[in-house]
Amino acid sequence: MFLKKLTLTHFKCLANIELSFAQSPSDNRKWTLILGENGTGKSNLLKVSPT
Repeated sequence: MFLKKLTLTHFKCLANIELSFAQSPSDNRKWTLILGENGTGKSNLLKVSPT
């Protein structure tokens, strides 16, 4: 199972963010990488629980 879209509003240091994980039909995705500088909220993004 893969996420199609993630929308967050006011979660810790992440305010109003929308990430699209859409893929093309020919894409054979196995992994998704989240990269960023220290303190940008990568770990907070992983702590989000679905509603």
